[in-house]
Amino acid sequence: MLKLNKNLDVEIEDFQDSKIYYIHDFYKDPDSIKRGLDSIQPDYFKRHQVGSYNGIHFHDMRHKIKAIGIPFVTRVLNNLCGQDPYDTRHLLTNCHRFEKTDFNNYEDYYWWPHKDTGYVALIYFNKDDTECGTNLYELIDDVEIEERKETREHYNPWRPKDRYKLLKTIEPTYNMCVLFDGRFWHGMNICNDRYFEETRINQFVQFGP
Repeated sequence: MLKLNKNLDVEIEDFQDSKIYYIHDFYKDPDSIKRGLDSIQPDYFKRHQVGSYNGIHFHDMRHKIKAIGIPFVTRVLNNLCGQDPYDTRHLLTNCHRFEKTDFNNYEDYYWWPHKDTGYVALIYFNKDDTECGTNLYELIDDVEIEERKETREHYNPWRPKDRYKLLKTIEPTYNMCVLFDGRFWHGMNICNDRYFEETRINQFVQFGP
């Protein structure tokens, strides 16, 4: 069961003509949720795409678990962003771990900046991480637009840093829910080796206008 803390404190940041919502201490018992997720093997995401390196150089996985409380969670977030959630029944996660290969060069590349159709909520589940959160970008190179038409997420996910302007890094505070406009270019901030040793995990809820 997913129970929220009472009297949630919502911090609102005005950002680029939109709003970012931060809700600290989101779940009443995040440790039990994390233990539950750790006990269930996530499925590989788009592993069978032609040319995919998922499962070779990196592990991009998802949970999709029916969970009591998801309708209430999505309703609370809907009241903030004013958009409808795509899924009101399942707890959905992003799970990532990287292999120590030359393929994973986070010094010179960003991990797959992308856009979504509306607001995105993320709840972070890695303790003591203050760095590997979520980046928001502006795409500044037309070459990148053309190259992305010819590639796929799991074939060439690392994109040159000089083609993007980093606008903001959201800190991945444990049990914090952040709600931001996914129509910004955004993606994981992989900036050290932490997730070459353990799995980065967050819950996500996608919304649409």
